[in-house]
Amino acid sequence: MPSQQTHPRKDALPNTVDAVPHLPAGFTDTFTSRIVDVNGIAVHAVVGGDGPPLLLLPGWPQFWYAWRLVMPALAEHFTVIAADHRGTGASDKPATGYDMATLADELAGLMAALGHSRYDVAGYDVGMVSGYALAARHRERVTRLAVAEAILPGISPSPPLFSDAATNEFLWHFAFNRLEDINERMVAGREEIYFGHQFASKAASLDAIPPHAVDLYVEALRDPAALRASFEFYRADNGPLISGWQKDGPLNIPVLAIGSEFSTGAGVEEVMREVATDVTGLVVPGSGHFVTEEAPDAVVKALLDFLR
Repeated sequence: MPSQQTHPRKDALPNTVDAVPHLPAGFTDTFTSRIVDVNGIAVHAVVGGDGPPLLLLPGWPQFWYAWRLVMPALAEHFTVIAADHRGTGASDKPATGYDMATLADELAGLMAALGHSRYDVAGYDVGMVSGYALAARHRERVTRLAVAEAILPGISPSPPLFSDAATNEFLWHFAFNRLEDINERMVAGREEIYFGHQFASKAASLDAIPPHAVDLYVEALRDPAALRASFEFYRADNGPLISGWQKDGPLNIPVLAIGSEFSTGAGVEEVMREVATDVTGLVVPGSGHFVTEEAPDAVVKALLDFLR
């Protein structure tokens, strides 16, 4: 998809539409940033398009910008709402509240404030977990759910402590991110090393995510509150919440489960079959973990085939 350099306005809030580079051509003609107060928390979302509402949820260590290459094509068919979870992007970054119940309620509040009572949801990585939480906790609101490239705490099996080298390289950040304090102290001032390694090692190739995007994500995480929040997603004890929602009964809405060839593969479909009855699986060839940026055309096609 074509892209163009955009220049931030001097008064633009960091990480909003007016403040980020290299958006697809014409992006700001369609999309604008919205800041919505949800129970005292400012939640940022990028909104545009025409049609039924579609909520997009980003992954770690990213924010709404991870969906930028997918959003224009989706906006031809949907009113797209690409949200920043609390702690990310241009949303508030409180010290607490990173459990999936709180996130789900906040996302439901965002959509209600924007005038949407029922909607489709697509989420990847952390957004897969919050998307499932939203669909499981607010079953009357979510009509279809597409998820990609994550596990579900409390449902997915944990790997052994001594895994093979490839598995360890892919998953070691889970244990590191859950540490209480030492991780923040080790990463602060070295954000480009830690987060840069995530993009280099989990993509299909070293340069799959362009440097300008990596720089943007890393710069956002230099904010101490954002850095802390990036770990709080992992510190939250979500396993009991998710296993509890599973016991409440499986989702009965259509679910699309997307994995990447060089990442989770069929694992997303396997775990979603544990919590939903109507699951379609898809593995995107040639992509690593960051599927919305590595294979945007494939993601667009998969979502349009599923949602329309």
